[in-house]
Amino acid sequence: MEIDAACSEGRLVGLRVRPETRRRGVGLYLLDETRRQMPGIIYWWLSNQQPLEDAALMGKFMTSCGFYEEPDGWHQC
Repeated sequence: MEIDAACSEGRLVGLRVRPETRRRGVGLYLLDETRRQMPGIIYWWLSNQQPLEDAALMGKFMTSCGFYEEPDGWHQC
């Protein structure tokens, strides 16, 4: 996962969710740790225009992490 940060916005790039690690909470830990280390970012976004291995799985994961879906991707304020 990469992060493009500008002011108080962070764009997540290349985030992948794999079923075998999702069950162990690795992705949630990664997002939580990233947010903890970057407290100045208050708005997070993951575009749905990047390649996704499983869009349905990514949607469930992002929703469980507190993001909401919009036409251009997942957002969290």
